[in-house]
Amino acid sequence: MPKPKLERVAMIAEVIAAIAVVISVIYLAQQISANNKLMQSQTYHNFLTIGHPLQQMVASNPEFATLIIECDTEPYSVSSIKWRRCETYYQMSFDIWEYLYYQNEDGIVEPAFWGGTEQYYANITAARGGYQRFWREWSDIYKDPFGAHASTIIPDIQPPQQNEEADQ
Repeated sequence: MPKPKLERVAMIAEVIAAIAVVISVIYLAQQISANNKLMQSQTYHNFLTIGHPLQQMVASNPEFATLIIECDTEPYSVSSIKWRRCETYYQMSFDIWEYLYYQNEDGIVEPAFWGGTEQYYANITAARGGYQRFWREWSDIYKDPFGAHASTIIPDIQPPQQNEEADQ
């Protein structure tokens, strides 16, 4: 094959290869986008899967709902047995928040969903003393950066004076 014709075939092959690379990059970008949407959907599904049973515990059991209200309003007045049951509930709730925090940090959670989650936890931890007591007693099990983040949101309540003296 003459040299000019060979050069022309080589140039055509390079153009075809360049077009194939562009098409491959576009295809991969679409696949990544679809995968990101799938991950976001899965994260939301996971949130519902772990969050709904927690809410169902309260909604379906009036005795447990009453206990949580008692722990929320008078966290230092409940018996040790009652507080232990509430601790478990609060820990599950904080675990959900921590899970979503790290999913947000990884860019998997939609910003609007994360904003709603943050507002929800800011509201319940500010309004409910049980969450505050739990955090005061158990925050060290939540390492940074989530631990530091939550500590900036959750008010630090002081236990009543008589309980501190009784513990000493």
